[in-house]
Amino acid sequence: KRSSTVVEVESLDGAAPPPQQRLRALCKGAPETVRELLGRVPEGYDAAYLHHAQQGKRVLALAYKMLPQLQPQEARSLSREAVESELTFAGFLVLHCPAKSESAGVLAALSSSSHGLQMITGDQMLTAAHAAAQLRLITKPPLLLAALPPTEGAVGGGAAGTALRWESFGGGGSGGGGGGRSAANHRVGAARGAGAAVPARGKLGRRARTRGARGGGPARDAARRRRRSDGG
Repeated sequence: KRSSTVVEVESLDGAAPPPQQRLRALCKGAPETVRELLGRVPEGYDAAYLHHAQQGKRVLALAYKMLPQLQPQEARSLSREAVESELTFAGFLVLHCPAKSESAGVLAALSSSSHGLQMITGDQMLTAAHAAAQLRLITKPPLLLAALPPTEGAVGGGAAGTALRWESFGGGGSGGGGGGRSAANHRVGAARGAGAAVPARGKLGRRARTRGARGGGPARDAARRRRRSDGG
């Protein structure tokens, strides 16, 4: 969900930086994860990254922190908590990674040949839902299972101290009630920001299986036909 590095800056705009600016912590990661590490969350932070995620973009949050003057050995001994605290937000890196041109046709052919399709991804849920819609893995508006702050009540289970709520693709929660969980929607069962498992064509909860995938394949099918023809 995130990665941080401690670096020493030797040159800044062609000159040596001040001693108090030589050692820095650089962090990148999922926006919802980096958000918890910032000293101040800028206004519009959530709206900005969710806007890009809803369009199928992959979004990374970038942040940094000036570290005190330390010897290299001292810098190596810093705890992760000391490095990844009170970070300063530097911006979002937004990546556009469209599906391959042949992907939609291949998936359509698999679906028409009685294969169950699912997409399992580590992408942010909104990004995954957009990609699934583009590839027609889902044909109905998806509902996303989102984790709420502890202060917000919600119906549903989850990890200790975590409240969950079904939300429509564009936001606006269903409040965990029955109306938001109708069969007219696909449900994507993962907390916001975590990897998502997107069901295809209403086959929620089924593992993707192909004919003969558990062993035997065409040879097993041929043996069955022979047994039927022999009356067995």
